[in-house]
Amino acid sequence: MFFLRRGFMKIKVSFLLVLMFGLVACSGADRTYQGPGSRWTVVIQGENFTMREFETSSSTEPRLVIQGTTTLNETNRFRSFTVTSAEGENGPETSDTAFGLELEGTALFVIPFGSSTPLVMTGAGACPNGSFAANWVVTKPRLDDGDFDEENFNGDGVGTAVYTPGDRNTENFLVRSAGIVDGVLQAAEEGQPFRPSEDEEDENPGFSMSNCNAGLLSVAVAGEEEGEDEIFDMYFTSTGNIVVKFPESENSSDQIIFGIPRAASPITAANLEGTYSVLVYQGGAAADLSLATLEPGVLSFDDSGDGSLRLLTDIEENTAAAEDLGALNDLTVTDDNEAALPNGTLRFTLAGGDLVEGQISCSLNPAATPRAIACYGFTGTAPNREPITILGHSR
Repeated sequence: MFFLRRGFMKIKVSFLLVLMFGLVACSGADRTYQGPGSRWTVVIQGENFTMREFETSSSTEPRLVIQGTTTLNETNRFRSFTVTSAEGENGPETSDTAFGLELEGTALFVIPFGSSTPLVMTGAGACPNGSFAANWVVTKPRLDDGDFDEENFNGDGVGTAVYTPGDRNTENFLVRSAGIVDGVLQAAEEGQPFRPSEDEEDENPGFSMSNCNAGLLSVAVAGEEEGEDEIFDMYFTSTGNIVVKFPESENSSDQIIFGIPRAASPITAANLEGTYSVLVYQGGAAADLSLATLEPGVLSFDDSGDGSLRLLTDIEENTAAAEDLGALNDLTVTDDNEAALPNGTLRFTLAGGDLVEGQISCSLNPAATPRAIACYGFTGTAPNREPITILGHSR
């Protein structure tokens, strides 16, 4: 089971999480990442880094540029980022230091600079050249009229994304969700298919991977109002990591999902064994996003699938909290007999203390190095449920 202390730090946290997966590089090589926010790019070159924020996915000039130096803690794999200059809107101060987590070229988490909502990124530079399947979790929940109420738990939470290459009649990118209905993870519905336009002369080409450029593809879908298209920003890697930003509407905020490559075969509890460096994002769907918490932690599993989650109170000294934040057991491993939650998906109960049982779903690809893990679920009971997202990778 998984339980959280009642007084789980419900204070304002000024964090920005940058999660970057999928660009494999040898030690010391430059790494470049990109993802939605507006749009962010991050370049790490040796002991230096540059972050750029753009107003939209199509903007060519950044509105914020942050530069600085970075060093690695060899013990816990967290990395420090110290600002030497910042030019543009709402930038950090010179000498501000943030901490991040990187397994070089594959994953990077940065925790600074003014936001408590995770910003999720993928390695830049390559588009998929064949079919792929990914399992995804929500990293930025959708708000309706500024609120995240009980009905949102009957919507997207986890799911799958499958790309099938082909011609105009057969190419398809299908995104399916498996929502949490009445507190229980449910199978997916038909999902959202993205396809090329049926008319070759159509000004709107629809979805076509041939239009993907350096890992970024923006797809226009006809909106509810005539002549008003909705823009879906999709970030891909050649290995099947994905980030999709669903557009905001008149009454709803945007939503972001992050996917990791699906395991090639069913996994077992033993595949979980090990220690994972993670960030824990909780309460981010409350109407007041400033009350969300985003904190570094350590997630550990034994070979039976039982696990524990503990926060880090001092990253530099690698000091963990005296007590576990939660314990994970009651593991259920799914396979391809469940179309919504296929290979690589894990389900746990959330219970303990004075919290009533909830659910969380995690995806893991045991064949990857490092093993990326991505989880989404909820704590508490109606009408006071709160979402929780855990993102990280094995040490």
